[in-house]
Amino acid sequence: MNIKELHQVNEEALLASKRLTAMEEKVDACKHVLLERIPQRHSLLCGRVCGIVWKLRSSIMIGRQNLDHNVKRLQTELGTFDYHTKEQAENLTQILCQIDTIESHGEEELKMKRKALVKEVQRLLACADRWKLKSARLRKFGEELLRQIQNVLVDRCNQKEKMQEAVPMKKNLPTEKKILDKDSDSPQGLMQSSDSICLKLEPAAEGARQMANSLELAGSNTHHSTYDHPLTLPVWKPYYQVQRRKNGIVLKASLRGIARQDIKMECVGTGTLRITGHKFPNAREYALSKFCGSPTFGRFEIVEYFGNVNFQFSSWDLRSDGTLELYVPFSKSHTWLQKQYLPSSVHVPVRGLVC
Repeated sequence: MNIKELHQVNEEALLASKRLTAMEEKVDACKHVLLERIPQRHSLLCGRVCGIVWKLRSSIMIGRQNLDHNVKRLQTELGTFDYHTKEQAENLTQILCQIDTIESHGEEELKMKRKALVKEVQRLLACADRWKLKSARLRKFGEELLRQIQNVLVDRCNQKEKMQEAVPMKKNLPTEKKILDKDSDSPQGLMQSSDSICLKLEPAAEGARQMANSLELAGSNTHHSTYDHPLTLPVWKPYYQVQRRKNGIVLKASLRGIARQDIKMECVGTGTLRITGHKFPNAREYALSKFCGSPTFGRFEIVEYFGNVNFQFSSWDLRSDGTLELYVPFSKSHTWLQKQYLPSSVHVPVRGLVC
């Protein structure tokens, strides 16, 4: 072998060493993606898929538009993750094919280095194949869940909300208006403010109401004869809140779909208020309870203790939107109201409790 041939072999060995070093850098990049980035992304997507299902079952998701945005975004991310895992396997396969084209040119060090790199690529290929299976299972799992969600929820734009009939209320008597106008510090302001404040439900309760209006039920004509008596109904806990005002206490409860005659109020002992009632399910309520895993109908009981109140002059009203408002005045506030109180007030249509 002359000097020219020797010089050519050395140049080829140097070029092969550089190519092998470049292959090592690519393998290190794939290794970082397979061992660090892909596992983190897999865990994040699992949490997001389960999170949407949890939101729906706990009735936190509000609105079809918000749901569509989240579903489409998650479907895109699942597809991108599946493609990304397959891409890593393809990259490793290409690297392995490129390594086979690199010759050692009689260099023992180059030969051992290439052999070690081939073993590392083969090990990473096995890892990439496992992640391909995991990503395929995750994508299938996520798409099936999202497809079920899209089949259950219908477009709210095509859904007409059914409004309950408004309960007629009596107008103020002229005598009452004159009496209340005499004193500017009268509870009229309290009554009006209580009348104008709408009940702000918790996100979970509000989501359940929005979701109930958006459910598409295939068997809506099915009659559920299981609940033909109040005692057969499950125990239900409606949302309510207690507001302490200057002249009394206001209790507001969300009792949508419950008739006035199905609500009973009584004071037990001294200062203990007990509100009981029941709500029979329709097809939509039954399907919603089955979907959410918790009843949205049944027998309920609200028990609260109020100290230093006068239940004799309490009043309550069930609004057309299903909001129950109860006003209990303090026992030592506005004693003149006990003599001048008129039960025909538009703000206080129902008077007194059963004690």
